Amino acid sequence: MDNQTNTPVPNYQPEPQVNQPAAPVQPGVEPAPQPAIEGVPAPGRHYLAAFFLSFLWGAFGVDRFYLGKYGTGFLKLITVGGLGLWSLLDLASIMKGETLDKEGRPLIQTERYQKFSRRVILGVTLGSILLAVLVGLVLLMATSYMFNLYVGGDASQLLPQLQEFRSLLEANQVF
Repeated sequence: MDNQTNTPVPNYQPEPQVNQPAAPVQPGVEPAPQPAIEGVPAPGRHYLAAFFLSFLWGAFGVDRFYLGKYGTGFLKLITVGGLGLWSLLDLASIMKGETLDKEGRPLIQTERYQKFSRRVILGVTLGSILLAVLVGLVLLMATSYMFNLYVGGDASQLLPQLQEFRSLLEANQVF
């Protein structure tokens, strides 16, 4: 009986589970990770998570902590990724698919996302180069403008106090 309404509650019996065949596996696609079952080892860590952790936070060892390698993660943290070299080597190792977690399991869905990770690295590299070129051009134009103002004798636009500074220098004959 239901305590609130004092009405009888029908006996609920779940329908028996029928063993269904596993979903067909597509060639070249790894199955999605399944929850851990007692007595069955859990699947490895995900490739994409390890890649982005290494790419963004690799200098602080976050990728190593994610893979369960706490000792080397701490060393990587206090050496700031081996001054960047260790971080680059770990990122390359992850991208090549050679990285294993602490239990020696390969990263899951490596083949599926390797091409994507290469495109991310290429895009970030080309974007950084483009940004550096644009900043360089802006600095070059600003330097050229200031130099032309100074050499052209119209430095009063650049710094109004420059004429006063020059007259003080000439009066004291410091230079």
